[in-house]
Parts: sequence; C-alpha cells; structure tokens
Amino acid sequence: MLTSGGPSSNLTAATAGEPNNASRGTDDDGTSALFSLQDLSADELLAVLLNLSVIDLSHVALTSKRLLYLTHAIQTKIVGTECSALSENAAALRVNRDARKLKTHRGGKRSGNYRPADVVRRALSRLRAPPTIAFLFHSSRGGGRTAPTGWYQESPSEVERLLPPSCAILSASGRDIQANCDGLVESESGVGVLLASFDRRTSYLPFAIASPNSDDSDEDNSNDDDGQQNLENADEIQQLLHRLEEERPPSVGSNYWKIIFVYVCGDSTLDPDVVLARVQSAHPNCTIVGGVAEAGHVRLFSGKNNGGKDNEDDDKPSSESIAATKQSLSRKSRRQLRIIISELLGQGEAGHGEAKEFLMPNLDTSKDELVDLAISMGFTESSSADPGDCHDLEHVLNGIFGVAIGGDVPVRAVVSRGARSLTTQEVAPQSSPWTVTEAAIVRPGELGHPFYLGDPDGGNVTYHVINRVKSSETGEELDGVNFVLGNQAEFVGLRRIYDDTTPQGDGFDLTMLQMPNVGTGKLMIAETGSAIGTVPIASHVGSQIDIFNLDGDACIQDVKLKLDRLKELVEGQRLLAGLMFSCNGRGPDASYLIDEEMCDARTWSERFPSVPMLGFYAGGEIGPRAIVGNRNIFQRGQAALQGFTAVFVLFIVPKMDIGSFSLDDGHDSIDAFMRERMNSARTGSS
Repeated sequence: MLTSGGPSSNLTAATAGEPNNASRGTDDDGTSALFSLQDLSADELLAVLLNLSVIDLSHVALTSKRLLYLTHAIQTKIVGTECSALSENAAALRVNRDARKLKTHRGGKRSGNYRPADVVRRALSRLRAPPTIAFLFHSSRGGGRTAPTGWYQESPSEVERLLPPSCAILSASGRDIQANCDGLVESESGVGVLLASFDRRTSYLPFAIASPNSDDSDEDNSNDDDGQQNLENADEIQQLLHRLEEERPPSVGSNYWKIIFVYVCGDSTLDPDVVLARVQSAHPNCTIVGGVAEAGHVRLFSGKNNGGKDNEDDDKPSSESIAATKQSLSRKSRRQLRIIISELLGQGEAGHGEAKEFLMPNLDTSKDELVDLAISMGFTESSSADPGDCHDLEHVLNGIFGVAIGGDVPVRAVVSRGARSLTTQEVAPQSSPWTVTEAAIVRPGELGHPFYLGDPDGGNVTYHVINRVKSSETGEELDGVNFVLGNQAEFVGLRRIYDDTTPQGDGFDLTMLQMPNVGTGKLMIAETGSAIGTVPIASHVGSQIDIFNLDGDACIQDVKLKLDRLKELVEGQRLLAGLMFSCNGRGPDASYLIDEEMCDARTWSERFPSVPMLGFYAGGEIGPRAIVGNRNIFQRGQAALQGFTAVFVLFIVPKMDIGSFSLDDGHDSIDAFMRERMNSARTGSS
C-alpha cells in the first residue's frame, strides 16, 4: 500500500487554465466544483503520476515541492529500469493508423520521413524516468542520407539537446538497420532509437580510440619510427584500461563493469582483436558486444574523452560559483526560471536553440524557490550556453569507440550461429561420439607453436595440439588434422568433460579453421577458456570434439532454438527490450544461404511480439564466442570479432510489485529531500 504522510507544502499544483491553484471536478449533483491537488493523498497522486510520461512529469515537478518529491520517488524508487524503443516507420504507423497495411516483414517503404529528433521525442513520451543511455541506429543508404557524416537527415545536436546532459549516447550507422517495434518488423527506416533508464548508481564510461591522426599526411613523416607509433597505439589501450580501473568505485570488486559496447569503423590504428583481448583479459567476466559499422557517434562528456585526462575538480562548482549562479538567476523572470528548470530535467522540448515554453498560470511558487530549485538541479553559469552547442558528441569515422556500463545492469547476451554437425547432421548437438584421446599444450615461445613469440597475430596465445581422436560408436581412431580436413570442415568444436565434482562444459566452443590451425601439420586450437567460464588451462584429453559447417537451415533453426530457450529462462521476469547485431550476410534480404528476409528479427517477433528489438547489420559482430548446443544460452567473457552470428543484448528485470511500497510525503520528508538536493548541488555530488 502506498502511504501518505499528509500534505507537505504550502504550494499547490494547478491545472493549466484553472485559477486559484485548483482543478475542476464534478459534485454528486452534476455541478462543477473546484478541488485542490493539495487535498489528494499520495496514493491518489501517484496513481495519476504513474500514467504520465517523463516529459509530463518534468512539467508537473515544477509546480510544487511535494510533486517534485513524488516525481523523484517514481523515477528512482518505484518505476525501476525502463526501456523505450521506436523506429522511424513505427513512429509513422502510430500517427497514421491506416498505414498499418504497410506492416510487412520488410517494411515495404519509408512511411514516415521522420527526423531522428522526432523519433527520440516520441520514444521519450513512453518513459517515466529520464533516460540514462540512448542507443541510435542510422541507415546510410538512400533517401537523402548525409553520407559524409553517417547521420540521417539532421545534425546530431538536434538529438543531443533533447536528452539529459548526463545521458550517454551511442550511435552506429550501417547500410541497413533492423527493427521490431510496435509489431512492425522492418529494415527500411532511416533511424531507430532505444532509450533506457537504469538505476542512478549505474556508471557510463564512453571512449573513442585508435583513430588515425589526420595531420600525419606529410610525406616527410611517412618513415617515422613504426615502433614508436605502435607503442603509442598500445598506450591507448592501456589508457582505456586505466580509465576503467579509475572510474570503478573503490568499494566494489573487479567485476564492476558488466557490459562494454564496442563499435569499429573505417581505418583503425589498432587491431580490434587485440583491443578485445586486452580489455577482456583485464575484465574476464564482462560482456563485450557490438559490431563493425560505417560510422557513429559517442557522447564523451566534457573532460572525459579519448585521453582520459579527467579533471573531477572542474565538475564540482565552488562556493563562489554557486553565489555567482544565484545572482545570475535572480535577475531572471519566473517564466525564464521555469524554462531553465524544465531544460535541466532533460525534457525541455528544444528546437534550433529555443525552448518551448511551458506555461503555468497563477503559479504560487516564489522566485527565490525557483532559483534554489534550479541550483539544486545542477544549473551553473556554464549551463547558460546556447543549448544548440553540443560539444560532447564525437563523430567517429575511423577508429574504435563505445560505452562501458558498470553497476547493477540488468543485461544478458545471447549468441547464435547456425552450424550443422558433420558427424551426426544435427543442429546444436548436445554431445558427440568423437573424443580427444591424445593432446598436448603449447605455450608461447615453445617449440611447435604456430607463431613466433610476440607475434601480434597469436604469438602470446596458448594452443592445444589435438593429436588423436576416437569414435565411441565405431572405435575408429584418426589423426586430428585428418579428422577435420578429410571431412572438409569449416569449424571444429570442443566440449570439455570434467570429473564427477565439476559440471560438464555446456556446448561446443567453435573455432573457424584457418591456416594456423592446420598449417603445422597438426590440429591446433587456441585456448579461450571453458564454455562455462575461464578456468586454468588443462589438457583436452577426454574432451568431446565435433566438426561443423555453416548451413542456412541450421542458422534458422539455431536462432529459433536459442530464442525458445530464452522464453523458458525469462519466465516470471520482464524482458524489457533488446539490441541485435546481425551479420550482413544474414539479411535483411534473403540470400543463397538464408532464404528468409530478416530471419533474426522475424524470429524474435514471433516469440516476443510485444518486446521491442533494434540493431543493425554489421560487417562483423562482436560478442562472446559462439557456442553450439549450449543450454545456458546467457554468455559473457571470451569476446571475439566473429562472422555470420546474431548477437542479442537483452534487458531483463524481475517483475515488480509496488502494492506494498511505503512513501512518506509529509513536511519533514520533503524538507529533508529538498535540503539533500541543495547540498548535492553545492558539493557537486550526484
């Protein structure tokens, strides 16, 4: 039960157009009557407020301390994690219900011609709490796209100014996006957006590295010391690792960073595989996902960009700054102060530098209280800059960029790659009749290693030598190389079998067969850790082994099996939304291998029709190494840049029951809340 401690403020809330701070109701005899929102209990107010969007709540919060307190409670204690996703065509269909006839799996055509800011604004209307991160996807083909920037139709600042200053922004541009929003599965939209509101204690660390220096075009410098350049590039990885460590709260362990989104585009001074390996090694339990895009954007936040030279003192206003800010605000009118506060809440509907005015006639809030509220919301003198200036959004055409998210992040990852066993003809087999009978381990620098020590392509990787394998069905024994080459296999999979006290490996960890795997005359498989987690390196003697080829029908079957299993695992939980990075060989058009359009998105829609999913078709997908036949489909660690996979990133939370939620909105509680906000503004704490 939501409990109220009674009215808390001498301020009342007014419905626009009604005088004397009252709202109009109807008596039992049918005559109209005025009542004050002040007379409503917290139960009644919350029942109303819970049906408002974050945009409306930001306006309501300006009308009284009590409503600011209740709005804050809704957004931080009651609502919990929220997601809102929308594509351009889905936004158009909501406006024009008759256009539902366009509801085809491919979308048919662009029916909206909506700007990204329009789509973001409509997505905001579905949230009740301010978004903490925004994922945007843009199509780079046709329809007036701005190819040089990879941004669809307008400056990214139009989107940035709609979102709170603390909201992380990550965008990717590709030839085709993929979307399942409002029941429409399509790839024809020019833009799609997913907004998420996570726990306020969640941290976001954006980064952009490995971008070539455009000033190094002078031919006289073409023969500079390559070793020095490589060292500088390696330092970028170390700087990123240092930032991840530095931004981790000291009170939490090394598993703080839950997921890192990584996009690769254009020319990069760093090998993405090396970056992934270094970051994953430092954070083995972190999930790393993303893909190869054409371009993108990332909001780096002032003072927290590529170089990692954060100046935390600059983020905290001094007492002199507070005083100057208060003096500046005191010179403004009450209407100007209300606009400022609305923008600080992140929902002031802006367009080309001016805010849309939100009028509150006969509002009793004093000017001094509005000044204090603006300061408590974080307004400083620097906040008064032109809202059209967006200095934090970095446009990336070349390099590696993304966002790391730490804290209690309700995210899981699922990877699907359709491969059929050549020994059993099964898709996603649980076991294999073939077992490794002789194997050895070759460490970096040892005789027989396929790379010289220090070789960036694999000189620092430990390899397993699979010498002999045996069939439990026929008793046949084969040399490891003959086992894979004799069957013209594309992949080899290993599944560890442990003793009675240790669970068996879940599924076959796939390795694409390349020259280093067979070039020495022996079958050599790089050590990646067990499918059930990173374990000390142990021999593969006794492990099951199987060989696989890519198969279109297997791709379709595997994604269906994975999503069917997901449906079982999320029973009793809330699957809010998801992101999807699919190989551009998997869609959107049907191909010689997969004869279905948008197979991944369509399969998702069939199983989760009301759960939005957004993403793009990548030139290579980043995610945990693909495993065949795994029952525990949620994966983390072992990040790799792979091909022909579908990587699903899922936001899953427990079902909430707020029926027993207790909230005291009495005078003392609200006064304490306002004092805390003022103190936070003065000290610069969040």
